[in-house]
Amino acid sequence: MKLVLQIALGVFLGSLTAQLVFEQWRFHQTSIAQAKNEQARLEQEKSRQQFNERIRSLFLKNKQTN
Repeated sequence: MKLVLQIALGVFLGSLTAQLVFEQWRFHQTSIAQAKNEQARLEQEKSRQQFNERIRSLFLKNKQTN
């Protein structure tokens, strides 16, 4: 009976450890994905600002020539 309890405890602790490791790995992967999304959003925002600056400069240039 003692051996059965030891095996059951081992299985329980192994399952618990596997679940904790899996949750930690999932959290890590989610963090990486969020960081990549934030970086892409920042790059897109920077690109939009540069585009807007180019448009403004073209309008000002056109206005000065007219």
